[in-house]
Amino acid sequence: MVAPLIEFKNVSKKFDGKTVISDLNLGIMPGELFVLVGSSGSGKTTTLKMINRLLEKKVLGRLQLLAGELKIIH
Repeated sequence: MVAPLIEFKNVSKKFDGKTVISDLNLGIMPGELFVLVGSSGSGKTTTLKMINRLLEKKVLGRLQLLAGELKIIH
């Protein structure tokens, strides 16, 4: 079985006490075309910033990249 290249498990993010991403569970497999689509303020940019490690503080959950864990913050 092939592991996901990027995987979110129960990831949440808040800004100034407001939840902007709640309990995100997502896996992106090797060779898979992935597109984030949503309305303004739905968390697309925040999700991409978490993948690129631009948002590391106060992120709850688990994010894995290339089968190596990036962070777990409780």
